[in-house]
Amino acid sequence: MDISEQRIILACLGQCNPLELTEKTVVHISVNTIMDLADTSSKSAYEELKRASERLFNRQVVIDNPDPDDPTLTRTRTRWVSSINYYDGEGRISLHFSTRIIPYLSQLQGKFTKYKLQHVTQFKSSYGVRLYELLLQWQSKGTREIEIDWLRKTWGLETKYKALKDLKKWVIEPAMKDINKHSNLWVKFGQRKAGRRVVEFKFQFGLKKPGQAPKKLTQKQAEALARTGESYKNLYERLKYEGYQLDIKKFS
Repeated sequence: MDISEQRIILACLGQCNPLELTEKTVVHISVNTIMDLADTSSKSAYEELKRASERLFNRQVVIDNPDPDDPTLTRTRTRWVSSINYYDGEGRISLHFSTRIIPYLSQLQGKFTKYKLQHVTQFKSSYGVRLYELLLQWQSKGTREIEIDWLRKTWGLETKYKALKDLKKWVIEPAMKDINKHSNLWVKFGQRKAGRRVVEFKFQFGLKKPGQAPKKLTQKQAEALARTGESYKNLYERLKYEGYQLDIKKFS
C-alpha cells in the first residue's frame, strides 16, 4: 500500500468509530481533508485522490487463521473496501469498507490515535508509517532489533531490493528520513552480523524535545561516525537520513 492509499485509510480512522462500522456505513473523504493531511495545495489533488482510491479498491489483504473458532479455515483473501463513490463536482469520495476487514480496523485505529496521525500523514514513504508503528511498540525501551528476513516477509519485500544496499537505500533510509523530519521521534540505525551476513537492523530512537532542531555536526564529528570503508558521499547521505545537519561543501 502506497502513502496516498494509507492517507485515505488514516483519514477514515480519524473520523469514524470502527466499533460502530458495518458494511453499510458510508465514510466520506473530501479532497481538502487529504490536502490537510499531506500539507499540500496541489491543483490536481482530487484526481490524485481518485487514483489512490482506485488503487486501494484493487488492493487485496490476506488474513491468516482469521477465525479462532474454526481451525480448518487457514486463510482469507479480501479487500480493504467494497465500493467507492465519486462526487466530482464537490471534490470528495465516499467508500464502504469490506465486511471481512472491519473487525481489524479498531486494532489499526488503536495504533494511530489522532495524536499519532499528525506525525505520519506528511510522510512521503509508505514504509515510514510501518517503521514508525514498529518503533512505537518499543517506545519505552528506545531500541528495537528487527530481523531483516522478518521485515522482508512482513512488508512484502521478499522479491524486491534483494541487495542489502538497495533495501537500505529505497526502504529504510527514506522511512527514517520521514520519521526524523515529520514525526515526534528521532531515529538512527545500525546493523548486526551473523558471520559475514547482516541479519538485523538495530534502531535507536526517542521522543524529540519540543522545538528540537536537527543536531549539527562538524566534519570531524561526522568522520568519527563513519563506518569501515564508507565514502564521504555515503557517510553524508546516511547521516542526513538519520536527521543530522551537515555542511555539504565539506563532503563534496
